Amino acid sequence: AKAIDTSATVVSPVASVSRCERANDYGQKQPATTTEDWDKAKLYDRLGALCYQAHRHPEAISWWEKAAAIYRRSQNSRSQQHLAKVALDQAQAYLAIGQHEQARERA
Repeated sequence: AKAIDTSATVVSPVASVSRCERANDYGQKQPATTTEDWDKAKLYDRLGALCYQAHRHPEAISWWEKAAAIYRRSQNSRSQQHLAKVALDQAQAYLAIGQHEQARERA
């Protein structure tokens, strides 16, 4: 039987931090050229996920808050689903840094 190589799926913490830093730089510049709110929200959500993976929880929370603000402005069901996901992501990040009250408010 042929062995499956899973090494490509493991991301080192150093690589995660580097990706988060590059994502932060990109996120600071990109919204100025992105006109659609939905695109901005998706970008902010992804930036939050990258920072969370790099254990940079305060940065992740900040990106997710930007995404949440956009989702709150839209009252369609799709935005509300994404808002719920972002709120749960924020709650997990708050738990990771020991801010249980803020986590409870998000969940």
